[in-house]
Formats: sequence, structure tokens, C-alpha cells
Amino acid sequence: MKSHHKQQVIALLFLAIIVVVAYWFSKRDTLLPHEVIAGEHTISVVLALDPSARAQGLSGTKELAPDHGMLFIFPYAGKYPFWMKDMNYPIDIVWMDSHGRVITVAPNLSPESYPQQFAPIAPARYVLEISAGTAMADGITEGTVLEFK
Repeated sequence: MKSHHKQQVIALLFLAIIVVVAYWFSKRDTLLPHEVIAGEHTISVVLALDPSARAQGLSGTKELAPDHGMLFIFPYAGKYPFWMKDMNYPIDIVWMDSHGRVITVAPNLSPESYPQQFAPIAPARYVLEISAGTAMADGITEGTVLEFK
């Protein structure tokens, strides 16, 4: 009887671990930023966390609503190049270091610029794609510190 009881306890512990891990995975994106704050302006962002999402980016989307964008989060800082492949509208691309300090702003990039690549002047950990003109309108320039919320 002791062996049967021990197996039940182990099975319950295993089940509890699975439930906790599943819950953590379901909530982990809520721990990451979904807004970028530039002074008085808030930009709602979709996160690009894995290589597949980062490769896709905003390519193929029909439009980008005002005050919306995509935040690319890389595992480490690098000089990540971007291009306008399969884009349907112009955007601003903003590269930031690990503290949210803007390194490079590439404004008003046209879909017709493809296959030209755009890259930061220094290694970046975060990249923000926003509607063309948003960086200037929101005062996002080199040296600006953006807040992630």
C-alpha cells in the first residue's frame, strides 16, 4: 500500500508542476512591455520576441494604426539590419540600447527602398517600428530615452 500511495503523491506533484509551468508560459508575455512611452506619447506595441516574429515584422500588413507599432526584442545587443521587404506603407525605425536610449532613427522609410538595408550606428537591443512621421512628431531623436511599460 505504501508504494501505491507514493506513486499517487509523485503523480500529483508532477501534475502540479505541469500546471504551474503551463500557467507561467501563458502569462510570460504579460510580464514584457506592451507600450513604449516617449515623453507624453504612448505607443501600443506588438512584441516580436522570437526569430520567426522578428523576420516577419510588419511585412504584409495593410496599415499601422496611429500610436501603434512593433517592438523587436533581441536576446543581446547587435547591429541588426532591417529592410522594407513586403511592406505596404512607410515607417520610422528606431534602434535603442539595453536601457531604451535611442541610438539611431531611420525616418520615413519607403517600401520602394527594398532591398536596401538600414542598420544602427551602434549595437542595439530593441528596435521599434512605427508609422512614418511618428518619431519626429513624438520627439524621438538620438539620445532620447524611451520607457517600456
